[in-house]
Amino acid sequence: MTGQPDGWMGEMDEAHPDGVTPLEIADLPETPRQLLMQMVREQAAHPEGYTPASLHAEGLSNAALEALLDQLVQAGWLSAQGEDAGRRYRVRLRSRRVGGAGALWATLSDVFGDEPHR
Repeated sequence: MTGQPDGWMGEMDEAHPDGVTPLEIADLPETPRQLLMQMVREQAAHPEGYTPASLHAEGLSNAALEALLDQLVQAGWLSAQGEDAGRRYRVRLRSRRVGGAGALWATLSDVFGDEPHR
């Protein structure tokens, strides 16, 4: 991963109180995108969350990684728990919104009409 140009956080100016989607992550610049995708892919291996030491970010110093993590927390892309060395991070993925069975039947009714087809 390489350093980011100035102002890349402007792409994350929108608050994300409900979390983020994978599509929003995919639209990020290379460094934060790769970091977040790594965290999403390997989240089962880190059920307690990631420490900065458990994250591998090529081309970033420890201080730059810490700064990136802090920026992602401020932007609402990550949640953080704990203090200093024990601090752990998790990606704040938005819950999928699934319509109930009523929505399915309403859609089918719109497509096929009210009469049964045989």
